[in-house]
Amino acid sequence: MAKLIMGYWDCPSCGKAVKGTLRTCPHCGNARGQGVTFYTKELEYLSEEEAAKVGGEPDWLCEYCGTYNNAKNSHCVGCGAVRGSENQDYFDINKDKDRHHQKDESGWDCAYCGARNPDDADHCLNCKAEKCVKPKEEEKKPAPKKKPVWPFFLLFFAVLILGIVIAANSKKTVEATVTKIAYETFVHYEDYGPHEHVTSDKSEIPSGATLVSEETKQENAVITEMVVTLVDNGNGTFSEEELSVTKVLKQPVTYYHYTVLEWAEVNKPATMTGNGKNLEYAAVMESETRRVTERTVKYHITLKTSDGNEVVRYIYFKDKDLIDKIEVGNTYKFTIKNKDSIIKVD
Repeated sequence: MAKLIMGYWDCPSCGKAVKGTLRTCPHCGNARGQGVTFYTKELEYLSEEEAAKVGGEPDWLCEYCGTYNNAKNSHCVGCGAVRGSENQDYFDINKDKDRHHQKDESGWDCAYCGARNPDDADHCLNCKAEKCVKPKEEEKKPAPKKKPVWPFFLLFFAVLILGIVIAANSKKTVEATVTKIAYETFVHYEDYGPHEHVTSDKSEIPSGATLVSEETKQENAVITEMVVTLVDNGNGTFSEEELSVTKVLKQPVTYYHYTVLEWAEVNKPATMTGNGKNLEYAAVMESETRRVTERTVKYHITLKTSDGNEVVRYIYFKDKDLIDKIEVGNTYKFTIKNKDSIIKVD
């Protein structure tokens, strides 16, 4: 059983604080009654023996004599009555008090003195004036709720993505005559030298790297904390309950800028353009600090369709074998994907 913490209640007669496990005020002898609410003063833990006697269930109220009894008691300690299903416990009583309080809020306001009076009163209990209800201020009609727009945006983006997927996989077959073949070649290469990187984890910086700078920024961070809260047991004691609380807090994050000697691909490859099928590539001088990694090509094929229009379509590096199947002046059936890429020639 979890450790129990002593609660207290204030005696309605003398106002003194009384330990929660006592059902009679030791100062004036007044019984605890139904009007008290338990609270804590400090973390005063009950011994294992005391906790075993009290238990963790709420007290129940005898309907005959109004005595609060421990949940372990099957008979009232005040009058000996047997506990039944009709006997309310501490939490039931508090709910009834809340409902009764809400009922008490009904009534009418005197138009002369403004005092609050019960519904069945014919005269103001404060100034004795005849019942004359103070007119209520006209309530503003709530503005009609606007329909949320996010479902429309969600639908729009779903349709847009679907359209992109369909377009990305769309194919079309056209018959056309080849009027021109051109090419664009690319030489991809890497340079060896100091290249800069950024990390927020200092342990990721490799050995031999040179730290260039560091900067600290305040950024949002999701932090989960375990918080201990006290739960009213309804019998004069409280239990500790551990809750997981997630917070978004501003936290300082340090970014480390460092350089390391390594091979890294140059973002912009060397290019060259020309006509025909005989390819030429840009000259890239290889050295101890530069190496060529790949040579690729993109063919520009000018097609003249049956309606006399000329369009340019492409054969990319992965389909470069198709270039051997076509010659300028001949007519073919071309399968075109994504409106620009030739993927098949018949």
